[in-house]
Amino acid sequence: MSPGGHHRLQGNDHRAQGMFATEPHHPPIHSLFILPNDYRQEGRFMDWYLAVLKQYAVFQGRARRKEYWMFTLFNIIAYVVCSIIDGVLGTMIFMPIYALAVLLPSLAVTIRRLHDTDRSGWWILIALVPAVGGIILLIFTCLEGTAGENRFGANPKQDGAAQLA
Repeated sequence: MSPGGHHRLQGNDHRAQGMFATEPHHPPIHSLFILPNDYRQEGRFMDWYLAVLKQYAVFQGRARRKEYWMFTLFNIIAYVVCSIIDGVLGTMIFMPIYALAVLLPSLAVTIRRLHDTDRSGWWILIALVPAVGGIILLIFTCLEGTAGENRFGANPKQDGAAQLA
């Protein structure tokens, strides 16, 4: 330990920025999005969100429950953050911009989720039925996907690691 309580990195430590590192080691910010151990093998929280964004307007294929719900969870967090920023600034700009930016990916992942349960993507329109439509769509998105291949493609659980690549 050097004076001031900081650790010196030695040798070929990948964190060293020169001959000596004078800053204490802090975990990188992206490590805050790592889920418990059983999820680490399949990817980080943020990876699930980015996987959906990479398929921005892909309406074919299937999306497993984890992909859909991780994307939904991140969206809820982002909406709350945007609302707080809009509230602090006294504007209504960040929330509508974010909502517009994720509109197509949200529709696409919901339709792919319906495909995983062997339903047509047109079932998304059931959400327009007052009172019960949203509840029915919620139930559909919570159901286990069809085992094996269905008319919309291969089971995404069989190649779950490939989805995050």
